[in-house]
Amino acid sequence: MTTRLFGQFLTWMQEKENTVFIVATANDISRLPPEFLRKGRFDELFFVDLPNGTERRKILEIHLKKRKKWNENIDSIALIKETEGYNGADLEAVVKDTIERAFIEGRTTITTADLIRSIKDTKSISCTLKDKIASIQKTVEKIDIKPASLDDKKEKEPDPSQAYVKAAKAKAEPNPWRACAEAAKVIAEPGVRTAASVTSAKCGIYAKMFGELTKEQKGKQQ
Repeated sequence: MTTRLFGQFLTWMQEKENTVFIVATANDISRLPPEFLRKGRFDELFFVDLPNGTERRKILEIHLKKRKKWNENIDSIALIKETEGYNGADLEAVVKDTIERAFIEGRTTITTADLIRSIKDTKSISCTLKDKIASIQKTVEKIDIKPASLDDKKEKEPDPSQAYVKAAKAKAEPNPWRACAEAAKVIAEPGVRTAASVTSAKCGIYAKMFGELTKEQKGKQQ
């Protein structure tokens, strides 16, 4: 872009009266002219960093479900721990490589171990462009640009006692089993456990809550 055209564009951005939304992206913000970064040009600036744990889990699920390879036995927490520094393209490559290897081996179902094997064979962008990414991140810190991602909440194993507390709050429910089912939803939050472990945890927690609620209801009837 010539200096004259660039100046005209900046003037138009500053003085435009019509309702026009401008969205622009840049791989390296340090190379942008400072005139672009001040208020009045763009209302907000956001930095899209490498995906955090929650985002990586969702990206993997999207690519697996898109290819109809997602299954309840895949441990998303283990995959999150193994993919630190991977971007969306890296994660898609992991899924593709895993599916291809399973097809060659004559298998239709993929496992967590299959995905981790492909992860270890895939060089992430944070490794191949380590210095470049670090430089961009330092530049962003100096400019103090808002992150595009929300804070990455640590995926923790749920506390069964919290489910019981929720059940206690729902004890007005005349059907104890229904109260238990509502309460147990807290242990089935997306990404917290695999479906298999959720089922296992539910069995134990159902029994405890049902017993306590039934005992309490009998006491009220007396």
